[in-house]
Amino acid sequence: MIFCPKHRKYININLNLVINDTVIKQIGKNKLENTVKFLGLHIDENITWKQHISIVITKVSKALFALNKAKHTLPHSALKTLYMSLIQPIIRYGILAWGSALNNSNNKLFLMQKRAIRSINKAKYNSHTEPLFKNNQILKVNDLYTVEVLKFMIQYEKNNLSPSFSNLFTRNIDIHPGRQTRQAHHIYVKRATNQFVSFLPTLKIPLLWNLWNDSIDITKSPHTLHKQLRQRLLEPYAERIFCTNHYCKQCYNN
Repeated sequence: MIFCPKHRKYININLNLVINDTVIKQIGKNKLENTVKFLGLHIDENITWKQHISIVITKVSKALFALNKAKHTLPHSALKTLYMSLIQPIIRYGILAWGSALNNSNNKLFLMQKRAIRSINKAKYNSHTEPLFKNNQILKVNDLYTVEVLKFMIQYEKNNLSPSFSNLFTRNIDIHPGRQTRQAHHIYVKRATNQFVSFLPTLKIPLLWNLWNDSIDITKSPHTLHKQLRQRLLEPYAERIFCTNHYCKQCYNN
């Protein structure tokens, strides 16, 4: 597989790679396979993660079918347990790698998550979901990605990661040694020259960390930090929606 931005074409389209007299088939666009599965992650040559997100949505849809069947007989507590054991692990797996590709153009995963939260609470198909997320203490998919990023960076700052990650990022003070500013010890983030670069984890992860690191005390235990991060992400969730849509059957019964 040859990795490159979507708008850039490489010259050698057909490469013949032979190892021990065995021909290695090329994976990519216009080939027999357009993605490769590595540790459960489906990677494409443009690193768009579209197929992987599509597969995650399919898995969530199957689990959601079981949840919808169970909601007629099980109580709320059991349904929430089913969600946390069936659906959330599917969303969280590998999200540190592919979560940077989540945006408004592929928000179907979030729509599936909202359907699941309605099933847990046995709410109507068009019920407002933000109060449900708040009451159930369940994070939205984008916030799940944020948590995983922050957990990764906390371990990075503590030097608890594999040595291969030791030189992954550069700090602002290393780029401009003479500038002693408040952001001198923040991670240096290169300017994104195109959409391909803007979706890379090496850009998204430090951007998120720079927004949070001044307010995180990494000396605390991982359990305490995780709990505090969840609470801070849940705080902006509205407990009640002030709906202005007069056609909303939930808010305007008449």
